Amino acid sequence: MHRFLIGLILPLMLNGANYSAEHRMVDGKPVITLHDAEHHAEVSIATSIGNNAYEFKVNGKNALYFPFTKLSDFEAKPTLCAIPLLAPWANRLEKMGYTFEGKARTRFGDILAEVLEAEGERAKHVEDERERFLRAPLVIGVISSAREQIKVPVWEQELSAGAACQNILIASHALGFVANWLTEWYAYHPVVKEKIGMKPGERVAGFIYIGTSSVDLEERARPEMEKIVSYF
Repeated sequence: MHRFLIGLILPLMLNGANYSAEHRMVDGKPVITLHDAEHHAEVSIATSIGNNAYEFKVNGKNALYFPFTKLSDFEAKPTLCAIPLLAPWANRLEKMGYTFEGKARTRFGDILAEVLEAEGERAKHVEDERERFLRAPLVIGVISSAREQIKVPVWEQELSAGAACQNILIASHALGFVANWLTEWYAYHPVVKEKIGMKPGERVAGFIYIGTSSVDLEERARPEMEKIVSYF
């Protein structure tokens, strides 16, 4: 079985007054825009251009890379941007889910502290790691459990775990939260992996911290696409 260790407990209760769909024409192209008034988010989908979501605004800021000024330009060269809306998972890969929230975050911290104490780490370092998962109200562990004896190549099974991480990030920001995808030492420590119930051969794709930020987020420097993309 292909297994993701995923827990995503977010406020997803639907309220008709908060959600709406708008059909409109943009640059002569049909577009559906989905609005989430409560979280100040909206996504615009160009239905005639591969069903691509080309604009995803949270608090008025587009979170998607979109270098075109007009949809007609995008239609002429629909590459290197936007997100096609596809479902379900490729080849219907199976998944299971768990969550690190509430007391579970404390229990995970106790495991980290126990491992480090056994290795003779400094007391301050031990206590810092004990509180690691308390930095966010919700932490999601995504675990890849690939199998050899199925038609889906192992590499593609492993990639699907990374895709799950990215989708969780997008969903979290769409709901108005802030999310960070990390691995760090405990993702690779054999004793930690054993204590949280991972099986031999399973690997951590990442731990995703979800919460709200007390400071304004700084935009990272982005590379110029022309310098990192080549055409065949």
